[in-house]
Amino acid sequence: MIKNRWTLNFLRAVPDAFYKRESFHIDAAGYLGLLINIEKLREVGCVNPDYFIWADDVEHCFRLNRVGDLICIPKYTIIHDTENEKGVLNWKYYYGYRNSTNIVKRYFPYHYPFVIFFEVIKIILAPLRGKSFVEMKLRLKAILDGHRNKLGVNRLYKPGWKP
Repeated sequence: MIKNRWTLNFLRAVPDAFYKRESFHIDAAGYLGLLINIEKLREVGCVNPDYFIWADDVEHCFRLNRVGDLICIPKYTIIHDTENEKGVLNWKYYYGYRNSTNIVKRYFPYHYPFVIFFEVIKIILAPLRGKSFVEMKLRLKAILDGHRNKLGVNRLYKPGWKP
């Protein structure tokens, strides 16, 4: 559960040793195979549609954690058959950066200034890592929009957008 605002466990992978346990507590999970108690769902509401895609499930899990526990049961396996677009800049990256920024701002206010500082440094140093100007612009726009609570579908970065 998120009781200590100084932890950023949602940014860390679960250690492999945990998967040998019968179950363990988690801060958040993707919505693949997640079972939610209907009373808890009524209490916190549904997924925020303004997050649109990427991290909407994480934000919803943070709200669910306020009223109960999220538990992983590793003996169950989910196969998520999707296209692997890792490393290929597309419209989804905007929403990932924007929504993550907004979530850190809302749920981890003590960390927020540091996270923003390091994200801006990463944008400035992006050309040294071989990133394009288009990606730098996308990331900066996403971070600013997340900071300003400008959520929902962006006019430019709509589904299907590619540089």
